[in-house]
Amino acid sequence: MSDQRAIVVYSQVISADQSLPTRQFQLGDHFITLNQDKKEEDAQLSNVGTVVWEGAYVLCEFLLRTLDKGAWAGKTVIDLGAGTGLVGIGLALHGAKVTLTDMQHILPMTQANVDLNSKLLSEEAGTMSVQEHLWGSSTDHFRVPYDMIIGAECLYQPEHFEALLESIQGLSGPNTRIYMSYTDRGRGEHLFTPMLERVGFLVIKIPMAAMHDEYRGGRHHILRIQRKS
Repeated sequence: MSDQRAIVVYSQVISADQSLPTRQFQLGDHFITLNQDKKEEDAQLSNVGTVVWEGAYVLCEFLLRTLDKGAWAGKTVIDLGAGTGLVGIGLALHGAKVTLTDMQHILPMTQANVDLNSKLLSEEAGTMSVQEHLWGSSTDHFRVPYDMIIGAECLYQPEHFEALLESIQGLSGPNTRIYMSYTDRGRGEHLFTPMLERVGFLVIKIPMAAMHDEYRGGRHHILRIQRKS
């Protein structure tokens, strides 16, 4: 019986494979194991969070490679639309205190992957918790502001951009760093940047040269966002 898993180091072909029920990703010294469940997309795209998207790996790889190794220790991070949890789990293993959020029906997958990788947490590592959060809903029960907000592949439905923006505003402060990744799919992804700028955020697109060389083809993008001083 074959072992239906893939270890992803740097390979676009394998990292795009959403058909495997279990996948492994190498991030630094850690091998993260993630379950996923490929489903047919419905009209509302309500089940897209049950697989690992390339943009999640693109964002996590960039953050762990470009920021100082000790930069994560004790930092509070909230993941908006965590899905299978790759980015949040990766940052927690490097010292961050991460809250992974998503819609209620996605959370069992998120929690299962957090549990699956919790054994990798050392005394020096961070923490992971899973909570429901619908974009645009109250943020009063969260410990705001967070040091960092992350969002991988969240820009796929422009009709939800306003709600996403409300969550970012409610969870961030003057010193919060925000990183978002997205893939050009012709779904109006570019419309989110002017929305951020209109409410006082500075948005910088990470140069392609700063991304891993396998993801410099122009489809994948990372935004660095912060409130204007």
